[in-house]
Amino acid sequence: MPDAGMKGQFDADALRRKVSDLPAGDTEDAPSVLNPFALQIASQFRDENTSPSLLIGQIRLLEFLSLLALGLLAMVTLTAPDNAGLPTHFAIALLGALVSVIAMQAADTYQIPLLRIAARARRRVVVAWLIGFAASAAANPPSSWSGRWNSSRTTTSASAASSTTAARVAPRRW
Repeated sequence: MPDAGMKGQFDADALRRKVSDLPAGDTEDAPSVLNPFALQIASQFRDENTSPSLLIGQIRLLEFLSLLALGLLAMVTLTAPDNAGLPTHFAIALLGALVSVIAMQAADTYQIPLLRIAARARRRVVVAWLIGFAASAAANPPSSWSGRWNSSRTTTSASAASSTTAARVAPRRW
């Protein structure tokens, strides 16, 4: 009795014969219907979904580009015309945007729970922006600062006071 020992084993030949005996049209006509749970699982694999790491990277890139654009706009419109030109302004704005994004990354502001509730990360974001602004300001000190510093060191205190008063009263030429 060879069949008695093979009851628990898989027989591939018997399965092939059984499938080949079925008519071909029976399996294609019946539409398949998924239950709601299976539909929910299948909808998770659509192309429209974005992974959290990809979303965080896109937000980081958008924030970097917007800070760079705002920095360039501020540099071009609010600073005095000088010989530095656009490449120098671009480098300084790039530095400020880069330092701001790195500071926000270090402060963990790019975590999903903090992105959902922005009010919880407001202080961290403001501090990171201030750090980036300070880096931009340190990279581009106004030329009047060094002139005032050198003149006050070499002159007496009375003449230094009068030069700073005159600098405050005199109109700036931008």
